[in-house]
Amino acid sequence: MNELNGLQRQILDEIKEDIKKNSDMSIKDFAKRHYISPAFLVNLSKKLGYSGYRELIFSFKSSHKSQPAAQDRDLAGIRNTIISNYSEEMVDTFVRHMKGAKEKYVYAMGIGYSMVAIDYISRKCVRDGYRLIYTESLGELSEFEDNVGIMVSESGETQLVIDEAEKCRQHGYFTIAFLRNENSRLRKMVDLPIIIPKEEWEDELQINTFVSNTIIAFQLLFSQL
Repeated sequence: MNELNGLQRQILDEIKEDIKKNSDMSIKDFAKRHYISPAFLVNLSKKLGYSGYRELIFSFKSSHKSQPAAQDRDLAGIRNTIISNYSEEMVDTFVRHMKGAKEKYVYAMGIGYSMVAIDYISRKCVRDGYRLIYTESLGELSEFEDNVGIMVSESGETQLVIDEAEKCRQHGYFTIAFLRNENSRLRKMVDLPIIIPKEEWEDELQINTFVSNTIIAFQLLFSQL
C-alpha cells in the first residue's frame, strides 16, 4: 500500500465508496465513471496482490459485508456483559410495557446507592414524556392497570424494595427489577428481572459496577423504544 501513488490511492478509495453505495462495479463502467482505463484498474489490482480487478472487487465486497456482522457480534457481547439474561424477548417485553405506560405512570424505587440509578432512570423517562414517581417508598399507588413499577436492588433482598414490589404486584402493575442476585426473592416475584452480573475484577479492585451498569442496561433497553 505504501508503494501506491496518489492517483492509485484515490481510485482505491473510490472503489471502496462505490462498494458501500452498491454501485455498478463492472470494470468498464467504473473506468468510464472515473476517467481511467480498464488497464489501470487491472494493474492496480495486481499491485495489491490480486489476479485481476474482479478478484479485488470480490475481496472488498466480502470484507464490507462482514463488518456489520462483526459489529453486531460485538454489540451482542456488550449487551450480554451488561445484562447476563439479555434476550430479544426481554427487549420486546420491556418495550411493550414501557410503551403501554406512556399515558399512565411509571413508579421507580430503590434504596441507598441504588437511588443514583433510579434518579437517572427517572430523568430519562421524564425527558421522554413519561409521568414518573420515584422514591424510597412508593406510598399510595394509583389503580391504573398499565402502570409499570421499576425496582433497583443489588441484593434483591432489601425488605423495603420487596414490600414495594409486592404492593405494585397487588395493584396489577407490570414489575421490572434491575438486580444482581439471581436467587433473590425479588427476582422470583417480578415480571421482568434484569440481571446485572458482577465483573470478575470487582473484588480485587474494590470497585462495584452495579449502579453504573444498571444505568447502561436501562439505556440499552430504553433506546429500543
